[in-house]
Amino acid sequence: MLPRLAHARPRHRLIRPTSRAVSTAPAPAPAPAPTATTPPAAPPLSAADLELLLRRGHYSASTHRFHSLLPLLSHPSVLLSSALHLSRRAHPSLPTPPQPPPTTVAAAAAALSSPSSHLRLLLPSRLKGQALALPTLPLRLAMRCAASALDAVFAPRAATFAYRGRHAAIRYLRSIPSASWFFRVAIPRQRFGPRHVRHLLDAISGKVDDPGFLEYLNELFASDAVAFELGGCELGRGLPQESELTATLVNIFFDPVDRELMAVREEVHKKNPRMKDDSVLHTPVRVYAVRYLHDILVVTSGSKMLTIEIRDRIIAVLERDLELKVDRLGSSVHSAVSEKIEFLGIEFQAVPPSVLHPPMSEKAKRARKKYLKMKAEKVQELKNARETRRKKLGLKILNHLFKRVRRGEEFQFNFQIENEVRQVFKDWAEETVAEYFKSQEHCQYWHRLLTSGDFLSLTRVRDQLPPALVDSYDKFQETLDRFLMPKRGHDMAEEEERLAEEEDEKEYEKRTVEDLTELKMRANVPIELVLSACLLD
Repeated sequence: MLPRLAHARPRHRLIRPTSRAVSTAPAPAPAPAPTATTPPAAPPLSAADLELLLRRGHYSASTHRFHSLLPLLSHPSVLLSSALHLSRRAHPSLPTPPQPPPTTVAAAAAALSSPSSHLRLLLPSRLKGQALALPTLPLRLAMRCAASALDAVFAPRAATFAYRGRHAAIRYLRSIPSASWFFRVAIPRQRFGPRHVRHLLDAISGKVDDPGFLEYLNELFASDAVAFELGGCELGRGLPQESELTATLVNIFFDPVDRELMAVREEVHKKNPRMKDDSVLHTPVRVYAVRYLHDILVVTSGSKMLTIEIRDRIIAVLERDLELKVDRLGSSVHSAVSEKIEFLGIEFQAVPPSVLHPPMSEKAKRARKKYLKMKAEKVQELKNARETRRKKLGLKILNHLFKRVRRGEEFQFNFQIENEVRQVFKDWAEETVAEYFKSQEHCQYWHRLLTSGDFLSLTRVRDQLPPALVDSYDKFQETLDRFLMPKRGHDMAEEEERLAEEEDEKEYEKRTVEDLTELKMRANVPIELVLSACLLD
């Protein structure tokens, strides 16, 4: 049986099904298709422009709802912006994506009134299997327009922890501090059925007063143009399909869960305010949540009973309000320190900061100091070699000029360079003196030579000498002590060493307190996920 199936060539045929749901919305008049040489009548709209357009012309302040969305989707600017978005996804490497054909943009306006006429089914002829619905390009363009309108309506009021990108959700998880308990809401694999569609349309109707637009969305589900499953990741199945409309609809469908999580976080944060005194080590109880489509992860820094209470409230909303099946055993609470949890294909666990960033050992510190010293010596060698080459070149030039002068040749210049040469030598002298005085050994040596045999310090000798000579000697000694006193340099070195030791002690104290009080989230990414991401990139 297996060899015969392996060599069998499945044949498929494309059929155009009858409409499963008849739209009651009035069909907008299709815009005349422009020619290939005629530029579009209106420029494409960005997301911000579309949101501003909805707020100005399609929002009722009395009912706090949007209206007349279906005629707006057939606007040339909205269609053109959606077509350009699809073109950028199809050709991401091109700097300027190709312009969509005018016939496709015109057909997308007709697909808004009758989605079923722009839907094809891929039916297997010999092998057993389920029919696959394939939306045509005009229908995909119409669905993209609907997704843009829904994003403009619901994105401003969406929760901050509801992510549309996997990488952003993972970055937020890794920044969560002091995690104690976490749980993942386990939703078994189930189809997004009619009862879920009803809840979804009820949520949309709370902000959109347009029966034609709601009927259009309902017909997309009835004709399987939009069909996806929640929960499960076996063999890559169970996740929303490639249409961007499905991700937008999933976020709208799970909005009640987001509202419940926001209410829980507000309650917990009010009961556990943050202290304003920085001298007191205080870690208030916090609740963190991450949702990527239908995957939900909740992290708390409080007790286990608090985490269980939060889990029960979220499951109650999923089962009661959204009529979803939830695996309670798979949604059990785990310790963030001693256990690992898998979310989005990655294992997470709370560890001390020293595990993520271990301190350097003494051997590593000595090796680093040795490397820095060798690096400084190499730089100094290069500097000395460069100066030596310059000196040799200067001597050659002077020798050549001297020979020409001895032969009686004269040099005439249009400008005088005495001041420039004097300034150059002055700068060299100052740099040499400044560099010389940086060395403590040289200062000690000259201070010892100039102060040895200090016979003028005797009182009987000073009384026999002229006062002018004694005063000049005292001023000379003061100058020596001010510039060459070895005790001053020694005290400065000791002060620098003391400050460095205090800084090291503070850093060690801070690192120790973090290890004992704070926890960081560590992510263990499997190699299969890394390889799949590299292949996708």
